[in-house]
Amino acid sequence: MENEIISEVSSLHNFEHIKRHVREKRNGFPKVAKLNTSLASKIKTKTINNSSFLKVSLKNNNKALAVALSAEKEKSQQLRKEKLILQGEVDELRLQNVLLRQKLNFLNKTLIEMETFLNNNLLSAIEMSTISEVCFYCLIVLT
Repeated sequence: MENEIISEVSSLHNFEHIKRHVREKRNGFPKVAKLNTSLASKIKTKTINNSSFLKVSLKNNNKALAVALSAEKEKSQQLRKEKLILQGEVDELRLQNVLLRQKLNFLNKTLIEMETFLNNNLLSAIEMSTISEVCFYCLIVLT
């Protein structure tokens, strides 16, 4: 029985609390609405006052950005052209390098062949020269 009485009292207390909260909300909304409308009107007037300044500022900013963009596009085109020219020069130099390497390899092979030929035929050349010298001396002495 006591529990029932306590629960009824607490539910009445909760009900009163809810009613009070609802009344506060009802009375508070007009104040908040008035505050919001006054703030909105202040913002609108500031916006109207600042809108012409903002428009001029935005136009000037857009013009400056457009000029900077066109300048960067021009620089980009020039860099692309320079890149193509340099790539052409690199290709030419690579071709020259290949040709010089081929020529160097050919000359190197020729020198190696000459060296082996001389090494192989040096002894026979020495023998031939000594024989011819002896014969030459013989002819001189005989005459």
